Amino acid sequence: MTRDPASLDPESRRVRNRGERATAPTLDGVNQAHVGRYRFAALQVRPGDRVLDAGCGSGYGARILADAGGLVHAVDVSSEAVAYARRYYPHPDLTHYAGDLVGGWTPPARYRVAVCLETIEHVRRPDALLVMLARALEPAGRLVLSTPNARHRANRRPNRFHRHVFTDAGLLRLAQAAGFQAVSFFSQPRRDSERVVSGARGRYLILVARNAEASA
Repeated sequence: MTRDPASLDPESRRVRNRGERATAPTLDGVNQAHVGRYRFAALQVRPGDRVLDAGCGSGYGARILADAGGLVHAVDVSSEAVAYARRYYPHPDLTHYAGDLVGGWTPPARYRVAVCLETIEHVRRPDALLVMLARALEPAGRLVLSTPNARHRANRRPNRFHRHVFTDAGLLRLAQAAGFQAVSFFSQPRRDSERVVSGARGRYLILVARNAEASA
């Protein structure tokens, strides 16, 4: 069950209010749809895989990826969010970094899986973000990326934290331009459920793709 923001501890409220981050000191306080997206992404992770969580926020998702067996590098532009993640969601196979994904942060490794959930709508250059993710992945590495579906926001007030909105067609064009192949779409029909279904009709789009770089 998602906690009422007013019931969060002061530290969680502060991190949440400075960037639309899902925050709670324990996983049972995080919105189920958010948790469901990370659990879906974790299905791509094999034990020992190097995994990048690009835009890790408060850190609960990176912990899910590490619990799935990944050797996880989690990065966020907010040093405050990274400190929160280190405090509440540590794991021996998880390393956190503060850095700007499209502003100079250099991945310290190449990854078999890159996860980028609810981040692309926030950055100035979504095309540059996808290019960075492609370069960070190993040949044939897998990308899992999610964002709110623009088709469900037509009659809603703009979100002050979002620079962009995406349809599946727009997201597909960006992914292919960055060199991704075998793009598939999944989605979440509800905001309060972990359920993920095939297709792009739900409230939250989830793109799964393979890096196009040829193996040596």
